[in-house]
Amino acid sequence: MRRSLISGFAFLLTASMASAQPPAALSNLPVEEAVGPAPNLGTATADWSMHGPRLWANAQYSLWWITPMNTPDLIQTVPSGIALQAVSNNTTLPVGSAIRAFPESRQLEFGAFNGARGTVGVNFDRFGLEADFLYLPTVTKTGNLFNAGVPVSVAQSYTRAGTDTTISLLSSLSGSASGGIRSDVSSELWGAELNVRLPFYNFMTDMTDSIVGARYLELQENLSLYTRSDLNGGNSVIVQDNIATKNRFYGGQLGLNGRINGTSRGIGFDTTGKMALGVVRQEATLSGSNAFLAPGAAADTENGGLFARGAALGTFERDRFAMIYEQTFNVTYNFTERTQVYVGYSIIWISSVMRPGEAIDQSINDSGVRFVAGVPAGNTQNRPAFDWNANDLWMQGMNFGFRLQY
Repeated sequence: MRRSLISGFAFLLTASMASAQPPAALSNLPVEEAVGPAPNLGTATADWSMHGPRLWANAQYSLWWITPMNTPDLIQTVPSGIALQAVSNNTTLPVGSAIRAFPESRQLEFGAFNGARGTVGVNFDRFGLEADFLYLPTVTKTGNLFNAGVPVSVAQSYTRAGTDTTISLLSSLSGSASGGIRSDVSSELWGAELNVRLPFYNFMTDMTDSIVGARYLELQENLSLYTRSDLNGGNSVIVQDNIATKNRFYGGQLGLNGRINGTSRGIGFDTTGKMALGVVRQEATLSGSNAFLAPGAAADTENGGLFARGAALGTFERDRFAMIYEQTFNVTYNFTERTQVYVGYSIIWISSVMRPGEAIDQSINDSGVRFVAGVPAGNTQNRPAFDWNANDLWMQGMNFGFRLQY
């Protein structure tokens, strides 16, 4: 473009200088020579053909992070003296006496995902085809605390439906029971794309392609709770909750990819932006159980845990309109016209996902819960109950890749 502007300015200057000179005799006029085609002021190529390599393949290591998961306290601790006093007086714990042990805050951080991304493509004369695959393998965060109730008791927190009283359900108590809670929370993501590339207008780039294609993205997450209390008399109580969610996005997308120095030796730049519109299929499965164990007797097992019971038990599904936006910036270095390394940054946003921590209803009618003692009778509220609490999700991180092209 810079050359076109300079040529145009030179043309106008020449024309003005010529108009200032006296007209020449007809016999002295120069013979008109053939000139080439007019400079291209905006299109990728005059004939709209594909430019760049004919074949390429990318192998990428991705160090990414995702939005933390909102979740209630899954494991708490209570000082032994306070727990003993509350049990002996048959009262609830004083406000603020229960301390969160896992997760460390109301938002559970998964940390870094060590993922991979691969791309293969081919250019024909007028269009190109490209396939892309992204995988962030499972990351699991675990909280695990078991003891004999000293120096703290291990507890699980919920709210009593109807009174909104905060209850800490003790798993261990000094002199009465040993036990604790284990919680595992996991997350995994993968996706695939199939795109058609078409030549587009260049703006401050050497090559620009438009992208039209189909996209799939899947997020699977799971939250489990295992609680055990071994009473001094020899009996045991085991309570389990499991909440799994799956989000599957299907849609079409449009995008642009611009490159500077994509093939010549040296430093270059590559950026891609894509917007996908479609449907996300959201699924939540809640299951649970509780069991009483006595020496020499068969386990007395009942369906339903603490959070997964009643109206919050089973599989729930729905379809929602959703959007995905992705932006990538890579700095490239070409060793030769066929080999390239790059480092960069990517961000992906999806407008709606359902996650396990947000599927937990902390309000529980514990009058019918057999492993909770000293509960007032007469509560008829149907709690816990399942509700959709979807939020958006961000994924972002660093890219380190290698590219072969021909």
